[in-house]
Amino acid sequence: MNAMVKNVGLVLICLFGMSDFASAQIKGNVTVTIYNQSNVPVLIQGASNIGGMVRRGPALVIPVGKVASDFNVPAGGVRFFSAFDANQSSRNLMRDLPIQMPAGGEATLFLRQSPTGVLVLHR
Repeated sequence: MNAMVKNVGLVLICLFGMSDFASAQIKGNVTVTIYNQSNVPVLIQGASNIGGMVRRGPALVIPVGKVASDFNVPAGGVRFFSAFDANQSSRNLMRDLPIQMPAGGEATLFLRQSPTGVLVLHR
């Protein structure tokens, strides 16, 4: 009986300890909404480094003046965005721009063209 109580206690400690550990490891997701305020239709893609592996999001085609969303972006990390001309995908407009993602919820980004013609992605 004494050994069984010790085993049950040990199992409960392990379960509660593991659940706290698991909840500390799990992070939420962020929805990233991107507004294209430039004069060029763009193809934009985000990438995150998770545990040493690069996880890329979907390639989003955003016409001029339109909006697109990237769902299930890992929260709290850095997301690297690259943009290409949607009419000529070999033309790189922006490469691996790091943007810090919030801890949860939603992030809104604006893609604008500077006076020198360089694309800028910002909050």
